[in-house]
Amino acid sequence: MSETFHHNSVKRSRKERHCDWCAEKIEVGQPYESYRWRESGDCYTVCMHPECFAAMSRASRLDPHMVWSPGDFVRGSTMEMWEFIHRHSFGEQP
Repeated sequence: MSETFHHNSVKRSRKERHCDWCAEKIEVGQPYESYRWRESGDCYTVCMHPECFAAMSRASRLDPHMVWSPGDFVRGSTMEMWEFIHRHSFGEQP
């Protein structure tokens, strides 16, 4: 079982990071959201663009046991990257 704790809103990043939701860069000086979580005694830090954090929050309310990896989703969206690529490759409209 995992436990989430210590949410932090940062106004200006001091270093370049990668968003754990969309895998895009969070540039120096840009805002980000972070939180810590623990599972089986191991601790992790997650950093996201504010819009990605909001998307993740929406998605986790719908599926509290959701499992995802960095880059699975489009920035600021709950649309999975494979779906986005498929739509654009075949000219489909969202």
